[in-house]
Amino acid sequence: MAHSDDAALLRKQGHRLTPQRLMVLDVIKRGGKHVTAEEVHAAIVAQHPYVNIATVYRTLQWLHEVGLVAPIAIGGGPLHYEYVHG
Repeated sequence: MAHSDDAALLRKQGHRLTPQRLMVLDVIKRGGKHVTAEEVHAAIVAQHPYVNIATVYRTLQWLHEVGLVAPIAIGGGPLHYEYVHG
C-alpha cells in the first residue's frame, strides 16, 4: 500500500488506522482520478467482502476531516473524492 507517509503522520497525530481506513485511502491514492464511494467500495469488496458501503462512507468523511481527501460535486450526481495531501 502506497500510503506510509500519510499513515505515519496520522499515527503521530493520534489517529487510529484500521485496515478499512487504510484500504479506502489506498484505493483513492491509486485511483488517480475522482472516485465515488461506490467505486471505492467495489474496488475493496472484491478482495475483502466484509467491508460494507457504510464503512466506506464513514471513512471518506473521516479522511476529509483529517485533510487527506476532498469531496467534489460533479454534475449533480454522487460526490466524488480525490486525494489532496502530499
